[in-house]
Amino acid sequence: QLKLDDIVVKGKKKALYDVLYPDFVAWVKSSNPEADVAEYEKVWKFGLTDNFSFAKDGLNFQYGQYEIGPYVVGMPDFTVPYAKLQGIIKPEYLAGQV
Repeated sequence: QLKLDDIVVKGKKKALYDVLYPDFVAWVKSSNPEADVAEYEKVWKFGLTDNFSFAKDGLNFQYGQYEIGPYVVGMPDFTVPYAKLQGIIKPEYLAGQV
């Protein structure tokens, strides 16, 4: 089983976080447009997960219940298009994906 450290270019985890974080913000705002994300994160801190898969449209990150939100939100997932991952994910894992 691959972990993020296996597929991310050394020193690029922050870049991956920066690519994925706007999806998290949009997800929080989708249920409450007036939500203060900074306040939300005091309880439900966002972070990268090793629970990912290579999907047709991009790298999919799946979060468990209570990981980045309350039980009621289920198991959030975000898919980052492969084109946005150039220079972040090691080339051998992007070959044929973009």
